[in-house]
Amino acid sequence: MLRRPSLPFLLLLGACNAADGPSGPLPAGHVRGTIELDTRTSSLVAPVPPDPSDVRVGLAWFAEPGDPAQRPWVLQNVPIVSHSDSWPMEFELDITEPPPPGAIHYQLGYSQAKFVAYRDNGNGSLDWTPIAADAFIDSVVAYHPHLALWFFDDGGLQLMLPDGGGALSPPDTPITLLERSDERSSCHLLDWLPRFSFQASRFSYPDPDEGDQGPWDVFTFPACPADALPPPGATVACEPSGTASQYQYYASWTTSEASAHVRDTCGPLMRVCEGRRADPQAPGPWPCPCDPAVYTCVDYQLGI
Repeated sequence: MLRRPSLPFLLLLGACNAADGPSGPLPAGHVRGTIELDTRTSSLVAPVPPDPSDVRVGLAWFAEPGDPAQRPWVLQNVPIVSHSDSWPMEFELDITEPPPPGAIHYQLGYSQAKFVAYRDNGNGSLDWTPIAADAFIDSVVAYHPHLALWFFDDGGLQLMLPDGGGALSPPDTPITLLERSDERSSCHLLDWLPRFSFQASRFSYPDPDEGDQGPWDVFTFPACPADALPPPGATVACEPSGTASQYQYYASWTTSEASAHVRDTCGPLMRVCEGRRADPQAPGPWPCPCDPAVYTCVDYQLGI
């Protein structure tokens, strides 16, 4: 059965219209789905899922390439029209607000986002946690790494489902998020990338039920600044980009500024940027070909 949010909940998220229920027709711009309980056998599984009334839902939009010091996503809160009071948690979302500034607008007339269910700190928005913090600002509840929303210029929605083979599905297709309310999953909301997430997404391609890759597409990196090198000591990977005079390069670096809580919970953290440059013999302080006196240089095929 669906329960309407309480008055304070409505005030937090903004005015919402009532829904017809889980089997009724969906209004335009609405998406319906379920959060499935965590069924992993891992010791990371949270012993008790959160109360559904504490769950919020946000969208993380693919962002325009920018500063590598920023995660390449723009966060936006989404009103929950209705939700169940038990698990598995059913919900209905009102996705009628356009993507926020900074979201990538593709030439074919759409933007893309990922769904993230979370517990809010009380400010009504999904936030990144600085790595020096002694506690997470918001806590991850659920996501699906292979689920994406397409928002078109006319306000129309389409879904790219995990098992859809890359095809788009209508917005009235129910979606599924995977509960990941263990504390380690909240590392995905840090303003640096957890290395365990990078490793899982970039190299091992795990089944989403394993959960280590998080909600993000870790194939999406900010562009390395055109006029600046990666920090000294960074790991740099270079590869030819199809022509002898072009190089694609990736740079990653770590930090020692994380709090004890973040270090203990999340392990090593990293930032990654990618870039392309022309003839490496041209003047300019570029990392390709990689200078082993300055960087740790690796074969791109081995990863960074």
